[in-house]
Amino acid sequence: MRHRHFPRSVEVMEKRGVRNVRQMNLFDPHFLETFDTILMLMNGSGIIGKLENMAAFFQKMKQLLRPGGCILMDSSDLRYLFEDEDGSFLIDLAGDYYGEIDFRMQYKNIKGDSFDWLYVDFQTLSLYAAGNGFEAELIKEGEHYDYLTRLRWKG
Repeated sequence: MRHRHFPRSVEVMEKRGVRNVRQMNLFDPHFLETFDTILMLMNGSGIIGKLENMAAFFQKMKQLLRPGGCILMDSSDLRYLFEDEDGSFLIDLAGDYYGEIDFRMQYKNIKGDSFDWLYVDFQTLSLYAAGNGFEAELIKEGEHYDYLTRLRWKG
């Protein structure tokens, strides 16, 4: 998985008084803390990057979650981008998953490198969760194919 570092965000946090600023890659093997709740909001599934990274993501979550802990994650189903006027969906089933996006951030004249970002529909997330020992609970559905889910490790 490709992940970029954002030193300017660390600098901003330090200037604003955040005392314990750490820039870490979620998938770094040296990141070993454990948590009761992991918040992955503002399309938190994005950090997974691609569907092929789901197993590695859930494996890492098993390491980071304390017993009884959970992940609160939101995402969106991008199928609406492929919706025809008659309500049907024109999705290339032979191509890459439609929620895998090549993302690039830009602010004024500062451009970052492109990176993989995953928008995953709830059914697909649920299948991968179940296949990796997690249960996905739909907490809230938004008005535009977005949702909030709770993921719990069944182990």
